[in-house]
Amino acid sequence: MQIRLNLEAVEKLRPEIIDRKQREAAIAVREARNQADQFTKSLRAILADLKRVRRTVMESKTVATRLEAFFEEFVDSC
Repeated sequence: MQIRLNLEAVEKLRPEIIDRKQREAAIAVREARNQADQFTKSLRAILADLKRVRRTVMESKTVATRLEAFFEEFVDSC
């Protein structure tokens, strides 16, 4: 939680900061936070897709239809 608060505080820093090293560090940390947020969104999307695939496969009644659902939902989408 503290890391997130620190990153949010850095996000509020402006690029007009006078000290060049401070400005570059602030911009780098802000970009790292943006990239971490995008990565987190990607992971959440992947998890949602995997849950959907699992649900589809588990709703199938036979082993054959489970395999078919798995290949249709997971393998073909990769």
